[in-house]
Amino acid sequence: MKTLQKIIAGIALTSALTFGYKANAQEQNVLVPTKVSTETSAINNKDVSGVPFQRVEAGNDAWSFKYDINMKLKPTDNPVNVGMFSLNKLYNKNNTTIGAEAFQVGKLNGKDTWFVDAWATKKYKDISLMIDAGLGFPTTKYIQTYAIAAFKHPKTSVSAAYYTVAPKDTRYYGYAAYHDNNIYGVVGNNVKTTFAAAGTYDLKYFGSYTFITHNRENGNIWMKSQTAFGNVNNNVFCVKSLDKLSDIFTIPLFQPVHLDPVSTKGDYAIKLEYKKTPSSDGEKKNCTSETELMIATSKTPVQIGLGVNTSYKNNSSISNVAIELYKDFKLGKKFTGSIEGRYNNRTKETTGYLKMSYNF
Repeated sequence: MKTLQKIIAGIALTSALTFGYKANAQEQNVLVPTKVSTETSAINNKDVSGVPFQRVEAGNDAWSFKYDINMKLKPTDNPVNVGMFSLNKLYNKNNTTIGAEAFQVGKLNGKDTWFVDAWATKKYKDISLMIDAGLGFPTTKYIQTYAIAAFKHPKTSVSAAYYTVAPKDTRYYGYAAYHDNNIYGVVGNNVKTTFAAAGTYDLKYFGSYTFITHNRENGNIWMKSQTAFGNVNNNVFCVKSLDKLSDIFTIPLFQPVHLDPVSTKGDYAIKLEYKKTPSSDGEKKNCTSETELMIATSKTPVQIGLGVNTSYKNNSSISNVAIELYKDFKLGKKFTGSIEGRYNNRTKETTGYLKMSYNF
């Protein structure tokens, strides 16, 4: 918490100095953040209780800063913090944008890994190209390298990446998507995990998206399907968002992206989720799986989702109720946020997530 307070204080001090700096208006527009936001998660179950994640973020169109604090809740945990500073428009002319980023991964204790990278995007008519390349400097002598290339077209999206962690340890990632006539489909790979998804986009009264991941090494399977009716959230069911979701599952992220609950997808929504973990002895009967079916609505004063969560193991099953609540709020013209909570009565686990944002 002290680290978080220092970060907030640093942002406030930087903003105050910037406002007080006697520069022209254009320089102030570049330097002054237009938005400061925070994200906080909470968890309580039979094993742990606390605040595992906190994020502070500030920036504008020209630059952004984001710092994630991951807390240790169990003796076996070994979390690291992640900081990012990005210059988003070092060059921005003739449909070409060039930017640079720096990342810090660790506890600022001399054992951190530092990354620097540069990226460029180029638009030509309805085609967009992106290249991103970087270097990682861990405490070992070996310098890590990575690169990402992406191609966007009205009907296709392709993204590919590699990450060389150490000698003889290069990992490959990527996906290819096709989107036309309001239908989206994608297949991808994340090292040893296969990813596939299909859905709809830009439909006013219907939206659907289903993905499945399969770890080819340990056999883990994860499937999630969300379907919305009525006035659907086309910030979710759009090509840009679906490409971003595909990136999340195929291209490693320095900092995670939080996905809002199913009630935010439209007036009425249904979620079906399935996870399977094979047993270590190879016996099919000893594998563990979990299924959840939930219906939700955004038409109530507090958005709500009600479902049944079921666990299967050793040829037996246990089911109980799961509930999700979500509420966005606005205080004045500049302060906005959202709060969500989830309770699984089968596992007796409660989780929460809070977002707050102030726009200057």
